[in-house]
Amino acid sequence: MYGADSIEDCYEITINAAVDVIGMDWCSLVAPSDEADVFEIKAISEAGTAEPGERVFGVEKGVAGYVYRTKETRCIDDVTGSDRAKPTDNTIKSALTIAVGDWGVFHAMSAETNTFDSRDINWAELLCMSLGTVLERHQREERLRSQNERITQLAGALSHDLRNPLQVVKARAKLAREDPDPHLDAIQDATDQMEALVDDLLAMIRSDTTNPEMEPVSLGQMIDHCWTHLDSETATLSEQTDRLVRADRRFLRQIFENLLTNAVVHSDGSVEVTVGTTADGFFVADDGPGIPSAKQNRVFDRGHSTATDGTGFGLNIVQEFAAAHGWDVSVTESKMGGARFDVTGVEFLD
Repeated sequence: MYGADSIEDCYEITINAAVDVIGMDWCSLVAPSDEADVFEIKAISEAGTAEPGERVFGVEKGVAGYVYRTKETRCIDDVTGSDRAKPTDNTIKSALTIAVGDWGVFHAMSAETNTFDSRDINWAELLCMSLGTVLERHQREERLRSQNERITQLAGALSHDLRNPLQVVKARAKLAREDPDPHLDAIQDATDQMEALVDDLLAMIRSDTTNPEMEPVSLGQMIDHCWTHLDSETATLSEQTDRLVRADRRFLRQIFENLLTNAVVHSDGSVEVTVGTTADGFFVADDGPGIPSAKQNRVFDRGHSTATDGTGFGLNIVQEFAAAHGWDVSVTESKMGGARFDVTGVEFLD
């Protein structure tokens, strides 16, 4: 198993070992689905009556849910006498359920009662412990590979996008030796752009979007915090929400910071920004110049900016951090004629 090339190979090796070595002909591996609070079959032996990919029961229910939460092995000699056991097949008479770390659970089932003894349990627990260790290693390697790819891409973007403002600084600094005043503002603008670009890239490099830390977060408090730290002397905020959401606090803060900043910096004069909630999410709208419909599908592309001093990464970060939650982001024209960004798929807790 430790030499397996993929996670799927690990599943297959585990099931084969349970069948061929321990003698558990009817067994499966299940884990919470990425899209719903149900267990999804990842692998199953030939004797099983279901198929990989099927979603069988809720993660909070039954013996599987209990074992997944508590990490306590459960062996039921006769399922007909158990209040918690609710077999998906009427022929199941006894069952063994073991946690595989934080990943999921292993099931062994039998059409006879009193099938699994202490030897079976010990061997199966050892097998599940090995699988859990290997899966953790694969997940770490995948995160590292993803981070390395991200760093390589962003390093290329950094070297490319820094050239223009850097050339401005060099050219203006040379001219400023003779007469500084006409060039200082341009130098300041260029250095501000470089600073914003570096900040955006560091935010992307440092964030592990594969493992968001979900917790209850007040939208109202988060919006107030982000607005307070925004240079918004010519902007006004209309906040229309006090909802509680389940989110990664760091990612949500970056989402609001970038959306609010986008609304302010793309307006030449004063701008009114409105933040509110919808049935399944929230929105940030403004009365600024808006985004032409022909360009709306490109605003989330990495490196694309509609402003001459934009970094081209702010809205891409919004999309990436929203996707880490399983949320979607879209842009349309606001009722005030400006831009409106909608984040949907959000889980409210109130």
